[in-house]
Amino acid sequence: MEKLKATEKEPLIGIGLPICDMVIPTVYYNHLAVIAAWSTQFKIELIGIPGMKITRARETITRMGMSRGCTHLLFIDSDHILPSNMLTLLMQNQDAAMVSGLIHKKIYPYEQVAFVLDKDGSLQDALIPENVVVEVDSCAMGCTLINLEKLKLLNRPYFTNGHFRHDINLCLKFKNELGDRILVDSRIHIGHVGMREIVYPKNIDILRKRHDETVVPTTSVRPLGEVSDITASPMTEKDVDADIKELGVNKPVICLSFDDCCLSQYKYGRGLKAYDIVGTFFINPSMIGLADHLNIAQLRMMHDEWNHIIANHMWEHVGAPSLSVEETIESIKKTDTWLLDNKFEEGCGLFALPYGSVGGRWNEYMPEIIKNTKLIRDVSNYDGVHYNGDNSIDYNNRLYAFGDDTDVMFKILDKIKNDHIYLFYFHNDQKTFDPEFERLLEKLDELRTAGKIEIKSIADLVQATA
Repeated sequence: MEKLKATEKEPLIGIGLPICDMVIPTVYYNHLAVIAAWSTQFKIELIGIPGMKITRARETITRMGMSRGCTHLLFIDSDHILPSNMLTLLMQNQDAAMVSGLIHKKIYPYEQVAFVLDKDGSLQDALIPENVVVEVDSCAMGCTLINLEKLKLLNRPYFTNGHFRHDINLCLKFKNELGDRILVDSRIHIGHVGMREIVYPKNIDILRKRHDETVVPTTSVRPLGEVSDITASPMTEKDVDADIKELGVNKPVICLSFDDCCLSQYKYGRGLKAYDIVGTFFINPSMIGLADHLNIAQLRMMHDEWNHIIANHMWEHVGAPSLSVEETIESIKKTDTWLLDNKFEEGCGLFALPYGSVGGRWNEYMPEIIKNTKLIRDVSNYDGVHYNGDNSIDYNNRLYAFGDDTDVMFKILDKIKNDHIYLFYFHNDQKTFDPEFERLLEKLDELRTAGKIEIKSIADLVQATA
């Protein structure tokens, strides 16, 4: 049966669903319910793209909508809860270039996602009151209706990253090239699903108060399970001039890694995927499936669907006093074999010392460990990482390691240098609060979009030395 084409009297609305992550059940059921309700009132076309990077996904969905004769395209993100009357209200302003509901960021301090340009051309928060339709310079894209007839007047590609993100750039194209309107309808309240709560315009004051009451002073954090009678170097800034051009590094490089197979790292992995960041997760196979630890199905999702690297943290989480040199090498090899058997081969040879070289008392074992690994990540001090290739390359003092404390990480991001690598590593949400982790990801994405940093996996560093 031939699909109904849109006419002036009867718009055809494409529902664009860019899926880069698992869909949370609450979101899934909400989207089923509202789309079913909309289909009784409007002619709609579902257009879904899984697994693509978001800019390319939006571009592909847009062109598919145009090819199917859609007059409008409604983008819906997979972490948004939608009211059933949203499409009806948006269509009241269908002649505008774009119109969005009111949405707040899902991390503290939960600002509105709508902006106006100041006299210097910088984006400022729009601060929209409730129950109005207002014109802005840029709006959110995850709950936005686009007039495709007007979009066709712009040059392709429609979605491009540049000085601003792709969504902001499209808004500015409409404003600057067509002189058209970007609207936000604050009658439409969108729920934004965070790590712990759903953020609505009406509950942000409660969430801000809760955050302010639960924030505790940060202190220097040692690796989980530290050995009490060992004094390790504190995790603070160190200004060491270094040259690691052998790694192909010119911009500052940020690497993110995670230790100990903690269950809360599943949501961290999901958050990384949303920002197109590859993390390295150092696991102990003996701990998989235990209480408060990741299970094999979660690891497969993190690796197969979210493209993260699962790497070697030894079979059990122990320090050198518990094992001989021979038992240590056996534990490393046993874990590498487990990684291969479970098709996590990218992580074979990538090894993180439990407790770090100082806390775990590994220094005397290092010659043998280096022989049996490709890379050793050490977080006891600023020695950071050992590279073992054909020439036994050693890049001590050229990678800076900072653990768990996001306040320190933000300070470091203000002082990063070219030709340096910075390793941020994490354990669980008792050491790194969820909103702070999301705020860090947003900051990293902002710096990367502006061309100020590169974000690489630890495996990328090994490949650069090959």
